[in-house]
Amino acid sequence: PCHKDPKGCCDGQPPGSPPPADALLPRRMNALSIGILRKMLERITQGKMARYFYLAALILVVAGFFHQVILGKARFYFRDMLTLFLPAKAFLQESLKTGTFPLWDPYIECGKPYAASPLNYLYHPLNILFVFLSLETGMGYFIVIQYLIAGMFMYWFVEYLTKDSFAGLFAGIIFALNSYMVQLSSNPPYLNSIVWVPFIIFLFMRAMETHKSSYSIWAGLGIAMQIIGGNPQDAILTTTIIVFLSLIIAWSNQAIRDFIRSLRWPAGTICIMILVSVGISMVQIM
Repeated sequence: PCHKDPKGCCDGQPPGSPPPADALLPRRMNALSIGILRKMLERITQGKMARYFYLAALILVVAGFFHQVILGKARFYFRDMLTLFLPAKAFLQESLKTGTFPLWDPYIECGKPYAASPLNYLYHPLNILFVFLSLETGMGYFIVIQYLIAGMFMYWFVEYLTKDSFAGLFAGIIFALNSYMVQLSSNPPYLNSIVWVPFIIFLFMRAMETHKSSYSIWAGLGIAMQIIGGNPQDAILTTTIIVFLSLIIAWSNQAIRDFIRSLRWPAGTICIMILVSVGISMVQIM
């Protein structure tokens, strides 16, 4: 028998003899590990944990994209960020430290209103970051959180439309990290407002499906956040989209009488949304 020819022998065994058990053990262990990992992924991505798995994956992708900002190795400073928004937040931070309400900004030109300007988004809840963090770090976390919110809202919206968590993950990543959204990092008011669009449309469609006014109230809160976020134009555009969406939904009824009757609930929903949004954002509007 041959013991050295690799083509005719197997670990010193004669041709045709089965390989020894210790030679098969690593292969069996690898196959077992791959099988266990595959079963775990199938259970996670197909069961009740699928939503949390894909949502966690979305958060990791967005956080990975901005990891240098999160770790404090990079800052947002491009365009209007350096000349307008960082100085505005520096004044807000100074006012918070001294315990004064920032009604008037004396450092720009001969002075100008601060609280009355939507571009300063004074009443945005995430301004609390500037109480505990430095100016650059607070602004960085503020913007990164907006991208996380954008991805999650689009994820929930597309998952609702398609009943597919992977589709929601894909749409959330595209919406949060497309080139238009990324360049808005230098214009926080526009970013603060546009992230709420999928949230508002999702809740409006849920209100149409379930006829529950609670969804209308939450959608109105989303519109209010667009106004408080610094870009009221997005609130108007989003409301316009919802009006046309209502017409499309009602147009599915052939008869004119059914069409008019179908408009009753969308019209009521839109009225609730407008009342809630205007009521919450009145502090900024007035």
